[in-house]
Amino acid sequence: MVSTSFPAQACPVISTAGTTSVYLPSTKFNIRFIDSKSTRFSLTSRSVIPLTNHALLVDSNPGTSLSFASSPGSGLAVTPCSPGSPDEWFIGGSGGLTSKGTLDLVNSGLSASSVEIYPFTSKAALPVIPVVVKANSSATLSLDALAPGEESMALHVITRTGRVSTFLLDQRSKGLRSLGMDFVKPLEAPQIDFTFSGIYPHNGGKSSVQNYLRLLVPGSLDANVRLEAISSDGKFIPLGF
Repeated sequence: MVSTSFPAQACPVISTAGTTSVYLPSTKFNIRFIDSKSTRFSLTSRSVIPLTNHALLVDSNPGTSLSFASSPGSGLAVTPCSPGSPDEWFIGGSGGLTSKGTLDLVNSGLSASSVEIYPFTSKAALPVIPVVVKANSSATLSLDALAPGEESMALHVITRTGRVSTFLLDQRSKGLRSLGMDFVKPLEAPQIDFTFSGIYPHNGGKSSVQNYLRLLVPGSLDANVRLEAISSDGKFIPLGF
């Protein structure tokens, strides 16, 4: 006999991005809204759950639920619902003039959670920002308040107490014109060896494709980096590395 267990998944509601709907793997799941009031699950007969003001908690199941945020003119952003992690990195988002992005902290637990946010700019590490998220509720922070004026930011989010699922939406606009939106995927902790696959090739001098590599060094010492590119023609070290 083999037994397995799966954690419950929290799904964010992105009120600043228009409308949000959660797509479940199937029907007949136990769900409850993360609304600081009720903690009782109810059985749903629908596979699509529209969200208005509160995030959603989907009970343990082997599937993956998805949260879809859509806004007229901005497009569609999709992220998997998450059980949360006590230590996450987000490399992306902007605190510049065009930013409308948010960092959403969803506390699906039954006690208050203590979270520390460590922002990084392209030049320095900023002071830590402590946040307390009430039990069974969510907190939304604007990216331009975490790193004002920074066009290329990074965030290290550490949950000290409680169970928090973190979501970063990068949404931008210029005046009345939307520049689009997308969720930023959480990344692994800093390491000494990385492999990136599926890089779109640069085909000839007339190609408009440009690839960028951003390096974050969160420690107090300088880093010496060696980069090797592997293609169908063999291995080579790009200019500058």
